[in-house]
Amino acid sequence: MHYLEIGLLEAMWKILKIVPADKLSRVRIGITAIRRTYHLLMPRADAFLEAYRIYGAGHHDYIDALYYAAAKSENNSLPTIDYSFIDFLKEHGYPINGVVYTPKNAEELL
Repeated sequence: MHYLEIGLLEAMWKILKIVPADKLSRVRIGITAIRRTYHLLMPRADAFLEAYRIYGAGHHDYIDALYYAAAKSENNSLPTIDYSFIDFLKEHGYPINGVVYTPKNAEELL
């Protein structure tokens, strides 16, 4: 499994809104666990540009687009349950086979 550092930043924006200060030790545990067990993926420039194009095509979550583009450019997988994003990718001609995995097709990874 891979993660993008920007994904942690995105998570922190959400955490700021819902996690009280006295629970931040759990946030630290989570971030530490991600960094110890996942591999940091540093997207190449082409992934940032493809994410820009996906955003411009109408999917207005740049982080999702970057996760997809980074996975595709590095021949990695993108596990997701965001079926609306998958539908968007299909509708706009972006390949999902061999890139995007959901609980429905995760066994293909084995």
